[in-house]
Formats: sequence, structure tokens, C-alpha cells
Amino acid sequence: MLKAFGIVSMRVPELRRAYLPFPWPRLYEHPHSVALPTLNRKWNDEYATIACPLLYPERKPLLEIQAKLNALQNDPFEKHGTLRRLVRNTRFPRPIRRALWATGLYVSGGFRARTFGTFAINTVAGFRSRMLQFVTRMALTSPEPP
Repeated sequence: MLKAFGIVSMRVPELRRAYLPFPWPRLYEHPHSVALPTLNRKWNDEYATIACPLLYPERKPLLEIQAKLNALQNDPFEKHGTLRRLVRNTRFPRPIRRALWATGLYVSGGFRARTFGTFAINTVAGFRSRMLQFVTRMALTSPEPP
């Protein structure tokens, strides 16, 4: 799905557009597609749903995409910059996290695409009743100090 939607979004530029209301209302069109798949993985003895951007999904072979998704789901958080940034940002208090979130979504189109992707693919629906809680990037908390 990631590769197929990436190919379609390269052919249809409207799928790479985002509305940015600040500092003035405008539409931003990113030059390439960035996928944002959601993954369910264990973090601090809990299951958490995380989203990790994947650049140029339309250019990558399917085996490379699958290897990257497997690595994001199974490797330690320290091994991937996206996951390290996610954990680092969760250490801030909630008002600062919300300000970072709003800045990323509403101010810079390039930052928005790199951080939140130009399209998202949700695999969480496959968990149906087995998933008790949907934890977003803002809801993750940093581990307690020993």
C-alpha cells in the first residue's frame, strides 16, 4: 500500500498538498511523497502506536520498504533517528509538546512533510479488539529515571 499510494501521490500533486494557516493562510505542495505508516510496538513494557516517516516510498523496492518497517518495529529506539526524536520530545511538559506539535503542523510545510508525512497508512485497524488503547506521539511519556 505504501508504494502504491506513493506512486499515485507523485502523479496527483493534490495528494501532497497541505493547508498551513500560520502566519498567513496558504497551500503548500511538497515536491515528493513521504509515507507515515503507523506501527504497534512495545515501549517500556507497554504497547504503543507510533508513526515513522518513510521518504520516497514510490522509489523503493518492496523488500526494502518491508525491511525498513520491520527494523522500525523490532530494533531498539536508539537505532533510528525518528524514534530517538520521538522519545526526546516526550520528555517536554505537555504545553511545550503541544506548541511543538502545532508549529510542526501549521507553520512550515517542509517540516510538516518530513515529520508528519504527506500521507499516512494506518495498520492499527488490523488489531481490532486486541488493542486496548491507541497511544499517539503526544501521549507517550519518557521512562521514569531509575
